Amino acid sequence: MVVGLVIAGYFGFGFVFHLLLWFVALLQNCFCPYRWPDLSLQNKRKSDGGEEAKVGAGHECYEYDTPGWPPYAVFKLVLSLCTGLLLFRLISFVVVFAVVALNVKIGCYFAPFSCGHRFCNANFALLSRLLCNLSSCYTIQVFHRERLKWMGQAGNHPVVVPNHINMLEAFSLEYITWGMSGCVAKSQFSIPGVKSACQFSNGVAVDTKDKDVKQKVNAGIMKFVVNEPDERGQYPYSRAFVIYPEGITNS
Repeated sequence: MVVGLVIAGYFGFGFVFHLLLWFVALLQNCFCPYRWPDLSLQNKRKSDGGEEAKVGAGHECYEYDTPGWPPYAVFKLVLSLCTGLLLFRLISFVVVFAVVALNVKIGCYFAPFSCGHRFCNANFALLSRLLCNLSSCYTIQVFHRERLKWMGQAGNHPVVVPNHINMLEAFSLEYITWGMSGCVAKSQFSIPGVKSACQFSNGVAVDTKDKDVKQKVNAGIMKFVVNEPDERGQYPYSRAFVIYPEGITNS
């Protein structure tokens, strides 16, 4: 009994602390919004096409993570462990991710453009946002939203090439676009829900062992870009096709 109360209190304190961090983040976004600097980009790496780039050279891995364990990272880890924040976010992620996987699995049984398919697609977007809200604490700023009006509409679609830090940014983009698709490696189909999500979103499955993989991937992407109507006059691809460049850096 006592142990159960201690665990419940530990989990509850993590939930309260998570809400407190969200409240502070919202106040900061309202009263002290971050101003993104307009910086000029410089090609510093060989794979970026810099001056030192040689023919056939480059394609080195990007260093996105901070090397080692700096004091600030250690402090955050200790704080999340002591307050129960890590436990709350971990359990929340697992539970909501399981619900997302179940939702896309059910959505695969509905025909595209049907009411059931649209309902599951809306749930996918809302659950993706919920997953981000319960697993992290950050606000989203969307600039030039008028340029996103093509999303969900018929006709030719551009390809979105975003930069992201971790998997949560991918779920956040699902909420912003209300339906995106992209390339998914077949090696990831062993993860529960990934294969169903690829099927539900008309994703392009990438088999790195196939010698014709580049041609097949290019053909799959062009179907989204051209988006020609079918025999019934419906445009089959209304989603935003997304390519994460970091995912192919060392491929």
